[in-house]
Amino acid sequence: MTSFSANTIRKQCYRQWFSQISLYVTIVAAPMLFGTVHLLIQLLLISLCFITFILFIGECVFVGRKIELPAVSIIFFLYNLYLLWQLVPLPAGMIEFLNPKAAELLDHTLKPLGLYRVDNYRPLSLSPPGTVLELFKGLAYLVIFLVVTNLAKKVLLKKRIILVMIITACVIALSGIFRYLFGVEEIFGVKSLNHGFIFSSFVNENHLAGYLGLLIFLTLGFRMVIENQNHSKLLLFVVFFLILSVFLSLSRSGVIAILLGIWLFVLWIKPWQDECFSMVNRIIAMAVSLFVIISIWVVYDQLIQDFSRTAGQWHLVKGKVWLWTIDIIKDFWLFGVGRGAFIDIMPHYLTEGG
Repeated sequence: MTSFSANTIRKQCYRQWFSQISLYVTIVAAPMLFGTVHLLIQLLLISLCFITFILFIGECVFVGRKIELPAVSIIFFLYNLYLLWQLVPLPAGMIEFLNPKAAELLDHTLKPLGLYRVDNYRPLSLSPPGTVLELFKGLAYLVIFLVVTNLAKKVLLKKRIILVMIITACVIALSGIFRYLFGVEEIFGVKSLNHGFIFSSFVNENHLAGYLGLLIFLTLGFRMVIENQNHSKLLLFVVFFLILSVFLSLSRSGVIAILLGIWLFVLWIKPWQDECFSMVNRIIAMAVSLFVIISIWVVYDQLIQDFSRTAGQWHLVKGKVWLWTIDIIKDFWLFGVGRGAFIDIMPHYLTEGG
């Protein structure tokens, strides 16, 4: 082998590692930065996604590999086209035809200031900056989806990606538990807004529970196809540890989602019929389940109290929010108010609803 070909192969390996490392950094950074809603943090996450995609494109060009578009990617394309449509400047007459309520609102709020006339062009979105941010998010979802689906065609890379996601979830959960045990008020500069046992890098316990819920069933699926029995037992422990973390987050919706998901998993996949679900695994599952049940007992009173408070406050708060949301849907049923504009339009209905 000549030195030229050796150098070429070495450069090819480096380029492949650049895109993979960038993807791993994005997977790890995303849940650690999701806790905040600051614009700069969101832009950082979007930038990481695009950097990963650019490195992946460079790798594909260098090795002459085609980028495959999975059929499901059409959903991402349609979503981003819809957001783009909401940002297209349209004449006032067309806005009045396509979205009468939006035209009425613009006429009521902007016309007295001289900012909305018949010859003006305005997008359908009532909050263009918010919709632009959502469009960049949608594009980031699309490009990172394409990177993952193309890299995951290699079995080894697929396992690495899944393992990085599972390890990250465990670190996130452990950081929340250590925070509670040692009384830490902030993690990565994020302070909890709830009174749950753990919150980790998320300001909201529902966001943490949603993230862990996704990883629970990813781990379950990964465990069912893995061949190494020792790894299989370890993954089973991880599943129950993440379930425990969801309960400790005191997220009502998270607890309901996990219980429903497990019920559907048992109903349709029937893990007890799987050959991998041996007697040893059953004993391990029973032992860890007992640990989880004891942990649930620890937070039982708080969970029951939260569920009771939710039921009592439904008509006072949550019920009204849903009614206001339904009113918004009725008024903007075809093209909506624009992604990212809900926070701007809700106060208008809140005032009207008293």
